[in-house]
Amino acid sequence: MNQYVRDLRQVRRQDSDVDVSVENLLQETTLKLWKSMDRLRILVRAAPSLGLIGTLIPMGTGLAALGQGDMTRLTTDLVIAFTTTVVGLAIGTVAFFLYTIRRRWIEEDIKNMELATEMLMDDEKGSGYEIFKNAANQ
Repeated sequence: MNQYVRDLRQVRRQDSDVDVSVENLLQETTLKLWKSMDRLRILVRAAPSLGLIGTLIPMGTGLAALGQGDMTRLTTDLVIAFTTTVVGLAIGTVAFFLYTIRRRWIEEDIKNMELATEMLMDDEKGSGYEIFKNAANQ
């Protein structure tokens, strides 16, 4: 947030087409924040899928071992199958939890950036600006 306010002040000092530059800064910063969530979003989707794949592969060899009467191999393959399922689901659950928290933080940051933009563009010398400036410097 503090970096955004510094960038906003710098853009505001420009002589040409400040409104477009400020809007561009807001959109670029917002896009960068949402892009930072891509890894978590992929992990939320991919981890359970990889857990399922890790379940099905050993199940195939386990069933083949069952057909040959090899109970030791079947037991080993079933342990691997169920372990990969649990690990995939656990990673997906933790990633979803972290994604949800970070999404809330990003939404709050975007709201604050929009507020800062409005305040700085409306009246840089107004009392609202001073309140925000003091809060940003703390």
